[in-house]
Amino acid sequence: MKSTTSHRPGLLALVSVGLLAIAAVGCSDEQRRDLGEEDVRQSLTEHVEQVAGDQDLEIDGDLTCTADITDGSTLTASCDGTTSTGGAIVGTFDGSADMETDPEVCTAHLVVLVDQASVADEADVDCFTGP
Repeated sequence: MKSTTSHRPGLLALVSVGLLAIAAVGCSDEQRRDLGEEDVRQSLTEHVEQVAGDQDLEIDGDLTCTADITDGSTLTASCDGTTSTGGAIVGTFDGSADMETDPEVCTAHLVVLVDQASVADEADVDCFTGP
Protein backbone atom coordinates (compact mmCIF):
# COMPACT_ATOMS: atom_id res chain seq x y z
CA MET A 1 0.00 0.00 0.00
CA LYS A 2 1.33 3.42 -0.90
CA SER A 3 1.77 5.81 2.02
CA THR A 4 1.18 9.50 1.46
CA THR A 5 2.25 12.40 3.61
CA SER A 6 0.84 15.86 3.38
CA HIS A 7 3.38 18.68 3.51
CA ARG A 8 0.64 21.26 3.81
CA PRO A 9 0.76 21.61 7.66
CA GLY A 10 4.53 22.16 7.50
CA LEU A 11 4.16 24.65 4.67
CA LEU A 12 1.46 26.54 6.57
CA ALA A 13 3.68 26.69 9.65
CA LEU A 14 6.60 27.97 7.58
CA VAL A 15 4.42 30.63 5.93
CA SER A 16 3.01 31.64 9.34
CA VAL A 17 6.49 32.05 10.82
CA GLY A 18 7.55 34.09 7.80
CA LEU A 19 4.55 36.38 8.12
CA LEU A 20 5.22 36.88 11.82
CA ALA A 21 8.83 37.78 11.07
CA ILE A 22 7.72 40.29 8.46
CA ALA A 23 5.16 41.74 10.86
CA ALA A 24 7.76 42.06 13.63
CA VAL A 25 10.22 43.80 11.33
CA GLY A 26 7.46 46.12 10.13
CA CYS A 27 6.44 47.24 13.64
CA SER A 28 7.19 50.76 14.77
CA ASP A 29 8.95 51.39 18.09
CA GLU A 30 5.61 52.38 19.61
CA GLN A 31 3.95 49.20 18.37
CA ARG A 32 6.77 47.06 19.81
CA ARG A 33 6.41 48.85 23.16
CA ASP A 34 2.62 48.31 23.08
CA LEU A 35 3.12 44.58 22.46
CA GLY A 36 5.76 44.45 25.19
CA GLU A 37 3.44 46.23 27.63
CA GLU A 38 0.76 43.60 26.96
CA ASP A 39 3.29 40.84 27.71
CA VAL A 40 4.32 42.63 30.92
CA ARG A 41 0.71 42.97 32.11
CA GLN A 42 0.13 39.25 31.49
CA SER A 43 3.38 38.27 33.21
CA LEU A 44 2.67 40.44 36.27
CA THR A 45 -0.88 39.05 36.50
CA GLU A 46 0.53 35.51 36.55
CA HIS A 47 3.16 36.40 39.16
CA VAL A 48 0.60 38.05 41.46
CA GLU A 49 -1.79 35.10 41.08
CA GLN A 50 1.02 32.67 41.94
CA VAL A 51 2.08 34.67 45.00
CA ALA A 52 -1.55 34.84 46.16
CA GLY A 53 -1.82 31.06 45.79
CA ASP A 54 1.45 30.59 47.68
CA GLN A 55 -0.14 32.63 50.51
CA ASP A 56 -3.29 30.42 50.39
CA LEU A 57 -5.26 33.41 49.11
CA GLU A 58 -7.67 33.65 46.23
CA ILE A 59 -8.14 36.75 44.15
CA ASP A 60 -11.74 37.95 44.00
CA GLY A 61 -12.44 38.88 40.38
CA ASP A 62 -9.86 40.17 37.93
CA LEU A 63 -6.76 42.19 38.63
CA THR A 64 -6.53 45.66 37.12
CA CYS A 65 -3.12 46.04 35.48
CA THR A 66 -1.18 48.81 33.78
CA ALA A 67 2.27 48.85 32.19
CA ASP A 68 4.46 51.49 30.63
CA ILE A 69 7.70 51.08 28.68
CA THR A 70 9.32 54.41 27.89
CA ASP A 71 11.45 55.32 24.87
CA GLY A 72 14.45 54.93 27.19
CA SER A 73 13.43 51.32 28.06
CA THR A 74 12.31 52.11 31.62
CA LEU A 75 9.52 49.78 32.72
CA THR A 76 6.87 50.33 35.37
CA ALA A 77 3.84 48.11 35.84
CA SER A 78 1.26 47.42 38.51
CA CYS A 79 -1.67 45.10 39.14
CA ASP A 80 -4.16 45.55 41.92
CA GLY A 81 -7.20 43.74 43.14
CA THR A 82 -8.93 42.25 46.13
CA THR A 83 -8.50 38.91 47.82
CA SER A 84 -11.51 36.71 48.58
CA THR A 85 -11.15 37.79 52.24
CA GLY A 86 -11.47 41.46 51.24
CA GLY A 87 -7.80 42.40 51.53
CA ALA A 88 -6.02 44.57 49.00
CA ILE A 89 -3.40 42.89 46.80
CA VAL A 90 -0.93 44.91 44.72
CA GLY A 91 1.93 43.72 42.54
CA THR A 92 4.53 45.91 40.86
CA PHE A 93 7.36 45.56 38.38
CA ASP A 94 10.09 48.21 38.17
CA GLY A 95 12.89 47.59 35.71
CA SER A 96 13.87 47.79 32.07
CA ALA A 97 12.57 46.38 28.81
CA ASP A 98 14.87 46.49 25.80
CA MET A 99 12.63 46.32 22.76
CA GLU A 100 15.54 46.77 20.32
CA THR A 101 17.29 43.44 20.96
CA ASP A 102 16.39 40.12 19.41
CA PRO A 103 15.02 38.51 21.43
CA GLU A 104 13.65 41.40 23.47
CA VAL A 105 14.75 41.44 27.12
CA CYS A 106 12.74 42.51 30.15
CA THR A 107 14.06 42.39 33.71
CA ALA A 108 12.30 43.84 36.73
CA HIS A 109 12.05 43.92 40.50
CA LEU A 110 8.80 42.25 41.60
CA VAL A 111 7.04 43.30 44.80
CA VAL A 112 3.67 41.94 45.94
CA LEU A 113 1.83 43.45 48.90
CA VAL A 114 -1.24 42.06 50.67
CA ASP A 115 -2.90 44.62 52.92
CA GLN A 116 0.29 46.71 52.56
CA ALA A 117 2.50 43.90 53.94
CA SER A 118 5.20 42.56 51.62
CA VAL A 119 4.68 38.90 50.74
CA ALA A 120 7.07 38.77 47.76
CA ASP A 121 10.18 40.76 46.88
CA GLU A 122 12.24 39.35 44.01
CA ALA A 123 14.99 40.95 41.93
CA ASP A 124 15.80 40.17 38.29
CA VAL A 125 12.45 38.68 37.30
CA ASP A 126 11.89 38.03 33.59
CA CYS A 127 8.91 40.30 33.03
CA PHE A 128 7.99 38.95 29.58
CA THR A 129 7.17 35.48 30.94
CA GLY A 130 5.10 34.06 33.77
CA PRO A 131 6.47 32.26 36.79
